Amino acid sequence: MIDFLQWGAALGLQARTARVADLKVGGLRLVAITSEMLVAEHNSDAVGAIGGFPRAQGDVEIGYSTLPAFQRRGYATASAQTLVEWLLTVEGVESVSAQTYPRLPESIKVMERCGMSYVGEGDDAGTVRYRRMR
Repeated sequence: MIDFLQWGAALGLQARTARVADLKVGGLRLVAITSEMLVAEHNSDAVGAIGGFPRAQGDVEIGYSTLPAFQRRGYATASAQTLVEWLLTVEGVESVSAQTYPRLPESIKVMERCGMSYVGEGDDAGTVRYRRMR
């Protein structure tokens, strides 16, 4: 999932509030990634990845992906909804956003199911941005 310690400083959070506990959604557990996990050779429980990073003016941008064998089962939606809801409780976070290409309707559906609305063009050519305010 995310290691909030790095962005805690960017958001002005103290270290004690920056550590992220694992979040649970149904039978899934969203686990904060550690440096040890990043170098692990194999993790048979991996379904996908989700994370985020701070942007200007209290916005946190999230990104998500699901391994092909686990797509179209609701994992991305459930994980993204859980992360968005949690982020909107964090002091200093005013909105959560995400970007995708219009040709990826599954990704747009995930954003809409998280309560995000279309707000315009994304950062890269041909992308669109969706956002949910606190």
